[in-house]
Amino acid sequence: MEPRPKEFMVRPIDFTRLLEELPGLGLCLDLAHAAAAGDGVPDEFVLELGGHIRHIHVSNVEEGRVHLPLDRGRLPITPAIARFIRGFTGAITLEGATESGLKAAQVGLERLQELMKGGDHGDKPGVPSGRNPPIQGGTS
Repeated sequence: MEPRPKEFMVRPIDFTRLLEELPGLGLCLDLAHAAAAGDGVPDEFVLELGGHIRHIHVSNVEEGRVHLPLDRGRLPITPAIARFIRGFTGAITLEGATESGLKAAQVGLERLQELMKGGDHGDKPGVPSGRNPPIQGGTS
């Protein structure tokens, strides 16, 4: 799901025909990979294909790297993504642990909870999303 050789399904439009031809098929939205496809792509997925998303993978991303812990990198959670996750009833997987065990899970969950409360932008539900820049996650 990143624009690189041999990847042919990168943007929401690429999935539209497949989803039309296979009713009931769901998507796993990996926010880090969607962000690697370009600014605004994660928003496009939730706005255009939100009804098909069954699972979300959440991790941080920075130039050339995906699946970083939530306390590092640039997290691709815009107001539109935050609103979508707040109402999401499917599974959410936290990725990017650099430590094993409970500590890594606690750090990821705490950071995700901060972002869902408004993150670094003070997002409030109902605010139009537009093409907002990703917020900065973590301290590095």
